[in-house]
Amino acid sequence: MKVLHPNLQKVINQHVVVFKEPRGLPPEREHDHAIQLILGSQPPNIKPYRYPYVQKSEIEKMVEEMLEMGIIHHSQSAYSTSSGDGASQGWKM
Repeated sequence: MKVLHPNLQKVINQHVVVFKEPRGLPPEREHDHAIQLILGSQPPNIKPYRYPYVQKSEIEKMVEEMLEMGIIHHSQSAYSTSSGDGASQGWKM
């Protein structure tokens, strides 16, 4: 574990609620983000590009962590994004 400057560690300890790892999505608000789709529109037909193995494995790890935390969830939407090889296909925020 990385050792932090004592003053920084003191601030983190005083405000532990602010610095804790998030679990899941924030509560719904009066003005949540939404993308309004045009009726009858089609998803873009763009071939995903490949990532180098090191990046790909890190992306898969991050996706798995976000799935476990509830930040993202599986999706069958035609607009969902994939990593290009199908391994992480069908997840969205």
